[in-house]
Amino acid sequence: MNKIFNKTTNEIKYLFYSEGPSRRENLARSFYSATGNIICFIDVDLSCDPSYLLKAIDILNEKQADIVIGSRYIKGAKVKRRLKRRIISFFYNLTVRLLFKSKIQDHQCGLKVFRKDSIMPVIDRMGYDKELIRGWFWDAELLIRAQRAGLDIIEMPVEWCYADISTFNFRRELRCLKAMIKLNEALR
Repeated sequence: MNKIFNKTTNEIKYLFYSEGPSRRENLARSFYSATGNIICFIDVDLSCDPSYLLKAIDILNEKQADIVIGSRYIKGAKVKRRLKRRIISFFYNLTVRLLFKSKIQDHQCGLKVFRKDSIMPVIDRMGYDKELIRGWFWDAELLIRAQRAGLDIIEMPVEWCYADISTFNFRRELRCLKAMIKLNEALR
């Protein structure tokens, strides 16, 4: 069982998992600990400025949306990124759109904001990845399932600048192909 460090301030509660299968599976587990009606996250490398979290929350509330996500691929986005990563991301997102008929342009931007009551049934249906094959595909699966559930998802353009340090590993993430195939079969 994972040891969880939990500290609460007046407004922020943060969890630290000293062990665990993957960041995204731990992130999903953390959604259950959220006590507010809005859940949000942003990648720790801050490739996307944290001020966009506040903008996303404002959009979520103004538009009464279920989910607001950052996007590096819609009009108004400003992106500084290495060519190799752009190519991988382009083909990945294209594959997800074609395979799952997703309307989302950017499944992987590390800024996402959710209404808790809307997203928790989706998190429940995703379940826990015991095989550890989902990996990077976690974000896309979440959004695919949210679309299938009829949730209102808004993409907002962000300014995004690549981080010099990244945990992304193309070879390691190829295992997500198995997760994509499994989800495609499950959703038929």
